[in-house]
Amino acid sequence: MVWRFLKEKNLDKNTIMVLISDNGQTYGLDVYNANMRGCKATVWEGGLRSFSCWRWTGHWPPHQVDNLSAHIDVLPTLCAAAGAKIPEALQLQIEGFNLLPFLESKDPIAWHDDRFLYHHVARWPGGMAADHKYAMAGVRQGNYLLLRSRPCDNPNCEEANGQQCDSLRSVEVGSKSAGYTAEHAQFHWGVTPPGRWALFEVKKRPRLPERSRYRRTRTRGDDGRGL
Repeated sequence: MVWRFLKEKNLDKNTIMVLISDNGQTYGLDVYNANMRGCKATVWEGGLRSFSCWRWTGHWPPHQVDNLSAHIDVLPTLCAAAGAKIPEALQLQIEGFNLLPFLESKDPIAWHDDRFLYHHVARWPGGMAADHKYAMAGVRQGNYLLLRSRPCDNPNCEEANGQQCDSLRSVEVGSKSAGYTAEHAQFHWGVTPPGRWALFEVKKRPRLPERSRYRRTRTRGDDGRGL
């Protein structure tokens, strides 16, 4: 609807449209999660990853990009596209990169392949930030994810309604259900060993059994045959 309006007003070639989803799967997690581990409120890839769609008619060819990018790249990209110079006093504070090189390229290109992205679930009761500094945190470079998926060690967190920590504690002692999943909490809320970080290659991550990943509901039509 928005794009139709822009075309009707002859503004489509003068407008950059950016669509970015919220991070993390919620409802439907037990049915489909694009083979990713994790859900919203977790530090696994499935809890952090989101898609973005960029469109600028006449400037960027339609194509898919797999380079590791983040929300912090939006500002430098739009500034570069608009020809706006970022003041020198602010340049050192901007951690993102300009996406134009791969938005303008039809073919895959090397682009900041050595970058690190730092993640944190960032949900804790008031006044307990220090206790959760490394509780649900991760570092991503390329296809490697270094993380700690653990509850904090402060016993007062439970009394203060620390929901993420409560979920991780229940999963650690064997619970199969947690937020957004009725049966796969051991997988999507996976708790890492205490006292250390765990390294995973996300392209070779463990996956749910095939029959658990995709469940189909058969519906019968008026003629008695399955749809």
